[in-house]
Amino acid sequence: YVPKKIVYNKILEEENNLEKGYIYKRTGIEKRFYSNEETLEDLAVNAIKDMLAKYKDVNVYDIDMIIVASTSYTNIMPLFSFKIQKYFEIKDCICMDILAGCSGYINAIDVAQKYIETSCVKNAIVIGADILSRNNYEDINTKMLFGDGAGVIYFEKSDLPKKYFCKICSYEDRDNILSC
Repeated sequence: YVPKKIVYNKILEEENNLEKGYIYKRTGIEKRFYSNEETLEDLAVNAIKDMLAKYKDVNVYDIDMIIVASTSYTNIMPLFSFKIQKYFEIKDCICMDILAGCSGYINAIDVAQKYIETSCVKNAIVIGADILSRNNYEDINTKMLFGDGAGVIYFEKSDLPKKYFCKICSYEDRDNILSC
């Protein structure tokens, strides 16, 4: 789900006195979406509603786990995943939030997959949602990358043979903390 407001490169290039095509040449991005009045919860809820409308066989009350990955939290408690649980009136499920920057969504997918494979979780949703346009980025090299939106993936346990591999790690050298 993306908000209605579209910000094309032309606007950012004019605001920052950049040559036409500067942003696209460096990023491949042509436009980004900005939320005006919508909250982070609005974006996530709308993404879930869109998913439920598209996949009629998904029953929100069967969800055993909600994982939200975001860097745009406005408060630490209650967790955002609990707000989603409450909004959809899901009675019993595991809720967790992941704050891991750009890799948060991949981390959340990995956690959901492992819970489904190794525990009583049969159905999970992973939500990635951010409102980054409201950050006051002074550096155009950062500002031109970020927008607002939410995505959701629905997972369900399957008896079909499957292949899954994920190696998530981080390590520290003397000057940097890097992810692999």
